[in-house]
Amino acid sequence: MFCDYIDKKIKESEIESLPGVGASILEMMETDPYKFYGTLSGQYEQGYYDTPILKYINPSKFVETFLSISSDCKSIVIHSLDKRYEFGETNKKLIEELNWLKKVQSIMKKSKINLGKNLAVTILNL
Repeated sequence: MFCDYIDKKIKESEIESLPGVGASILEMMETDPYKFYGTLSGQYEQGYYDTPILKYINPSKFVETFLSISSDCKSIVIHSLDKRYEFGETNKKLIEELNWLKKVQSIMKKSKINLGKNLAVTILNL
């Protein structure tokens, strides 16, 4: 019983910290896209490969940040997202990010004039 209580409290604490982690991931996208990739892909021990962390990032802020980074960084971010969702059966937990993805996609569709043709097509197909 006590162990169950402790496990429950740890889980609650982890969930409460996710919005802050989402903000950190957004900052990584801007300052260190390779770390962004590693965090989302499970390359790092404390990564968020199977945690729906992106849903804690404001979709408009994500797009704004994405549009502000260099083309090379955008390519890394796109690759990160491709990798994150390529194994649908493996990461069923990420289904919680579906509404977030739809919002990002909608915002990107409205902003596609600001993107290169190939880049816009890649993002819109995520």
